[in-house]
Amino acid sequence: MILAALLALMSPTVELDAVGDIMLARWVERKVELVGANAPFRDVAPVLVRADIAVANLECVLGTAPTAVTKHILLRANPSVAKGLGTAGFDLVTLANNHALDCGVQGLAETQNALRAFGLETTGTGLAPTVIVRRGIRVAFFGSCDFHPTTGDERGIVYTDVEGLKSAMRKAHAGADVVVLMVHWGVEGTREVSERQRRLAREFALAGADVILGSHPHVLQPVEWVARPGGHRALVAYSLGNFVFDARPGLESQSAILRIQLEREGAKSFSLVPVNISGSFPKLGRRAVIAHTVASRRS
Repeated sequence: MILAALLALMSPTVELDAVGDIMLARWVERKVELVGANAPFRDVAPVLVRADIAVANLECVLGTAPTAVTKHILLRANPSVAKGLGTAGFDLVTLANNHALDCGVQGLAETQNALRAFGLETTGTGLAPTVIVRRGIRVAFFGSCDFHPTTGDERGIVYTDVEGLKSAMRKAHAGADVVVLMVHWGVEGTREVSERQRRLAREFALAGADVILGSHPHVLQPVEWVARPGGHRALVAYSLGNFVFDARPGLESQSAILRIQLEREGAKSFSLVPVNISGSFPKLGRRAVIAHTVASRRS
């Protein structure tokens, strides 16, 4: 027992749980107002609260600011509906997506303030990483959106400035053990990974990203290892699909919780906990957990 404890201190591991899009506007907001802020996460919270760090993509504004852009879909929710995020165990969300500025920089600021009030960190609003420390392992989070707006004010979030992100991630490794990039990219509605996603994943992995977590397509896409210098590998989840979302039946309602075991050198292993979205809320799936463990991340 003493030896095992000493080994754990010498080689700690941290569990990072990641999910896809959490969208609390539209019909989801109305339902939450009726059944309570904790209701969307009631079935999955027992899994998420056991993680050392839990993260997601927040696909809406939390605030009362007026809409600031003209487009077909605008997503804004009352800040109170986000209370369940903290209760469910989430630690951080990325705001670098194509809906973060639906209410302009005022709405973005309101969103950040609401999340802080519920104990959540954010990333994706600057090139300085958000660092979370667990068991002595420092994990640096970055967020990026691959879709520049065609109308409205684009200030406030990070867009895919490839060279800027690569430089920031290299610098982050000087003070962090693990670098995680959460990126909004890809093509909606398809499980096929685009060539741009694959190319960017390779570039970011070479620049030092240990884990890349994708969102935007609204359906699950593959999770795979990508080669890095020195024989190491980065873990890439091209899209984690929806999580809390008024999704249509079918592929949009099939999701997962990605559970990643981190060590000081990066991702050690991962598993997928199946999730089905029913009535906009995630429910644990009936299928067994799909585990992918590697003895070493060296090729």
